[in-house]
Amino acid sequence: MIQRKTIKLLAITIFCLLLALLLGAQAFSSVLTRKGPEQAVSLLSHNGLAREQLAFRKFQEAATAPEEVQSAALLAKPDALTAISLEPLVPKAYAILAASIDDPAQKSAILSLASRLNRRDIALQGLVLEQALAEGDYDQVVTTLDQILRVHPNFREQFYPVLLQALSAPEAAPTFVRLLDGASPWHEDFLLRAARQGAVQPVLASVRGDLFINDIEFDRRLIAGLVQQGAFAEATRVYDFVRAGEGKDDPSEDALSWQSDFPPFDWKLADENDFRGQTSLDGESLEIYARSGQGGVVAQRILPMPKSPFPINMRVEAGRELTPQNLRIQLRCSDARNAFFEEALRPGRNQILVSQVPEECPGLSLELYARAMSGEPTLRAEVGRITLGSAE
Repeated sequence: MIQRKTIKLLAITIFCLLLALLLGAQAFSSVLTRKGPEQAVSLLSHNGLAREQLAFRKFQEAATAPEEVQSAALLAKPDALTAISLEPLVPKAYAILAASIDDPAQKSAILSLASRLNRRDIALQGLVLEQALAEGDYDQVVTTLDQILRVHPNFREQFYPVLLQALSAPEAAPTFVRLLDGASPWHEDFLLRAARQGAVQPVLASVRGDLFINDIEFDRRLIAGLVQQGAFAEATRVYDFVRAGEGKDDPSEDALSWQSDFPPFDWKLADENDFRGQTSLDGESLEIYARSGQGGVVAQRILPMPKSPFPINMRVEAGRELTPQNLRIQLRCSDARNAFFEEALRPGRNQILVSQVPEECPGLSLELYARAMSGEPTLRAEVGRITLGSAE
């Protein structure tokens, strides 16, 4: 069940939006009916659409605040009933009739019937949504929201914050999984936005395997966001799920690939004009480029922490001699700022032994640092696949 506080916020927000819609909607295509319902009624007494518009105009003029909605609906009710008798498919007349009624069962019956006749009218669907909230029917809530956003995608900006607030409650996740099935155009757009929201990311991680979305940007945002808030276990589960589904390499294997799809569990590479790292065409090495005076962390990746001591092996090729400041490997705990291990790399084969790691490291951040010092030639180097395992 969605938390009561969340549902209360959802109800208040939807009610205020509904009021705005009721006070500002324009419903009809007939110029005469829309601009002059009184004239239309006088000229054609059986014009149900004109009678509906007349009722709706009376309602608009009388309802200026939430507490006036029912009294305004009562004022417009006679014209609404006349409109229904003349033209059964008049959604705003049904909305006015429902808004005038106190009895929940009677109101629900009217809205249910009217909703089956017309699922496109925003005012009517808004009242259906309000009624579902009042009854605690949360499946109907999300179903009605889906219907509203399918027909009226321009209301996404108003409803998305409310949906995000509701989705932040873990108990709401199963309901939203049923709703967000990919059947509507707005589903993927909403999930892409939700993946950026810190409050929602743990909930999305818990149901990742049940979500329809297959979008690299969604998983990239979700994984990076979880890591940023320190939820390494949740981020790892999402990464493992994605990697298993798309055949990504296993970081438990000895040789690490240079894939950079899902940082920080895949590589995060520098990408500037004068300082960058890019995967070679065959995918077997990282090509490093740094102009004179430029440098920093050129590649970074988080891995499960190996048991110490452990060796690190790699082959380096460079277009010139390297100084200790040109190319280094750095290790730090994934939740720490400072490196606990650092060693310079040289052309040829590099065999490095890490004898000890800090206790309680949630993960190993492996970083390659490259710099061309001021006055030095441009640095061009290649680093082959890095191996975590026994030295040969």
